[in-house]
Amino acid sequence: MACGCGYSWFGLALLPNVGFRMRTRQECLTVLAEAAGATKDHRRQLEALIELLAYVGLIRIEGDQVTAVKPLNQQRTEPNTAEAPQVPQVPTPVARAQPATLPGQIAFSVSVNISMADVATLAPEKITEFFNGIAAVMKVQAEIEKNKSGGGP
Repeated sequence: MACGCGYSWFGLALLPNVGFRMRTRQECLTVLAEAAGATKDHRRQLEALIELLAYVGLIRIEGDQVTAVKPLNQQRTEPNTAEAPQVPQVPTPVARAQPATLPGQIAFSVSVNISMADVATLAPEKITEFFNGIAAVMKVQAEIEKNKSGGGP
């Protein structure tokens, strides 16, 4: 679930811990497990969350050590595209009536609910595919919004 600041629950749990000093992967897994109330059975999913934070450029993994890309006191709630990779923000889903589609427009809404139990059945490469698919959709939406605001293609 997003907090409105651009970070997910796992980002909010882990970034303060790695923002001040390096942590081991095991320490990071413990932080996430405590935040989620997860058990040892969820280790693969928690590892995938750490990999996701590295993939989007919020943390760096070097061997067994994990650290924030920037110290916590220099992180912003809105990424500066000149300094860091753009991290798309996920809006918090809200139930509402959809406006009528105007001619020349497409309107659709997608809601995905997946439990940790379901994720536990997936191979690591399938988890990566899942997040890559979400990232691709969010990238297209960000490009459309950028074009609307005059940012160009």
